[in-house]
Amino acid sequence: MKSIDRLNVVPSDGVTDPFDETLPISVHGEDGGNGGLSLTVETITPAIATEYLENNVANNRPISQRHVEALARDMVNDLWAQNGETLKFSPSNVLLDGQQRLWACITANKPFTTAVVRGVRSLDDVDRARPRTLGHALGMRGYKRSTKLSVVLNTVWRWENTNWRTQQVRPTVQEGVRFLEQHDPLLYASLRFGSRIKEIEGSLENSSLVFWRLARTCGQEIAEQIYSRLSKSDWASLNDPLFRYYELALRAKRAPRKPHKLVKMNWLVRAVDASLGGEEHATYHFLRWHSGKELRMIKGESTNQKALHGTGA
Repeated sequence: MKSIDRLNVVPSDGVTDPFDETLPISVHGEDGGNGGLSLTVETITPAIATEYLENNVANNRPISQRHVEALARDMVNDLWAQNGETLKFSPSNVLLDGQQRLWACITANKPFTTAVVRGVRSLDDVDRARPRTLGHALGMRGYKRSTKLSVVLNTVWRWENTNWRTQQVRPTVQEGVRFLEQHDPLLYASLRFGSRIKEIEGSLENSSLVFWRLARTCGQEIAEQIYSRLSKSDWASLNDPLFRYYELALRAKRAPRKPHKLVKMNWLVRAVDASLGGEEHATYHFLRWHSGKELRMIKGESTNQKALHGTGA
């Protein structure tokens, strides 16, 4: 896919005020009862997107590379859907709204179909609606516990598809829904069992992700057994690695300076792995980890993740 900075698109010369009311209005004028607006549905190719961007309004808001890449992923994966959002042009045909979608079209090198409105005189009231989150989208589709499910879905999707330490990367709604449809039972199990130890671990993202990783590596039954022991304080002895993790996690909750959640996730992974290996430990020192180290993996877990090095997000 193309990167944004490969094209040198600048506003056209000679455009001083895209909202100038003396400029010609669309043929669908006030007599038509639509305030001078005209609406069409167009298929936008990368070439057309480039042409429209060449007449972009001066001082438009900065491009978000992350947002453009997310839209482009939907286009490449045939997840793009017409949702009523429009490209907006002024009476002088200056692009006012839609630059991110046009850049996504160029990045994906794939056409998309959208509604286009011309004759817009002001953007003062555009983008004032409250954005819908992935949790809202899941709730509208009838998924139970949609807000917490979206937390689990976001976290697991990032682990499976991106540099997991880059927290800014999130799935689009279409990507999230497709991933959920593919892994519905295990994602709900990750939510259910992750919630059981959240009060110990402190983060639903961490507790659900480690359950997901454990279930994918060793099977869901084993993952449920480990998490049930943690939630019920079912220790084999005081040297049980799960007890040592429990001890350290509670100390961390009481500490004035809380450890980063990436550190705590690696404590949990190490404790789970030690329990599976039948280890015993007289102290919790074996759990220690810092963000300069590789992420800990469960024995047998695939190591093809993209986020095994570097500092924590």
